Amino acid sequence: MCGIDHVLGVLGNGHLAMCGIGTTVEDLVYGNLTSDLPALWNHHPLLVRLRESVPAALEGVCGRCLFRRECKAQCVANNYHDHGRLTAPHWFCQAAYDAGLFPLSRLES
Repeated sequence: MCGIDHVLGVLGNGHLAMCGIGTTVEDLVYGNLTSDLPALWNHHPLLVRLRESVPAALEGVCGRCLFRRECKAQCVANNYHDHGRLTAPHWFCQAAYDAGLFPLSRLES
């Protein structure tokens, strides 16, 4: 489960990012250790969008899943890396749903 809405990753080079994926995806770097941390945390556009869209606007099966508020599509950073969107569904759950293997009892109607 992803706790990304409560985490600010500090990379080895002093950059602040969503998490370690910021070392390979520069779009997920918010600033550096010399940044105004409260302002960055409260107002950086990507962090604001993250809080507003995940889990409320999750796509695919994740948008219908009963556990979307807890799971948040498992790993937002990987979903962003794979699809370029913070709201992309988790690949495994979406593949299971597409194959008819996702438990329908876990979906909102």
